[in-house]
Amino acid sequence: MGVELLKEHCLGYRAGYIVDFARRVKNGKIDLQRLEVQNPNYYFPKIKGFGPFATANILMCLGFYRQLPIDTETIRHLKQVHGIQFCNNKTVREDVKLIYDKYAPFQCLAYWLELVEFYESKFGKLSELCSLDYHKISGTTLQL
Repeated sequence: MGVELLKEHCLGYRAGYIVDFARRVKNGKIDLQRLEVQNPNYYFPKIKGFGPFATANILMCLGFYRQLPIDTETIRHLKQVHGIQFCNNKTVREDVKLIYDKYAPFQCLAYWLELVEFYESKFGKLSELCSLDYHKISGTTLQL
């Protein structure tokens, strides 16, 4: 699988970074088995294109759920669902720890389940949503 194919499937500029990551795994430079015991942040900051948000998403796809992909949607969720009105870019990581660390090692799963529950309260069962409408499901769309 090459960069161009990934670009065609909505990965854009990240395609090259993902291919590079896959090559490192294939060549043994990154051992996915060690992610179980070693801090995953050891690997990712050393790879161009993998900041905290991308790292958390990649880890989630690989089955590691300790880290949340934190962005403005996370802040919106904490304000609306958890009532943390003063959550912002400076406080969000600590706010996330206070709420989700009790679910370790599945913090991200707990967050995603809450997020899905919230969206389903607004849009109905997501599993019944037409795939053409997937793009409508976000906090930004709700302008919250």
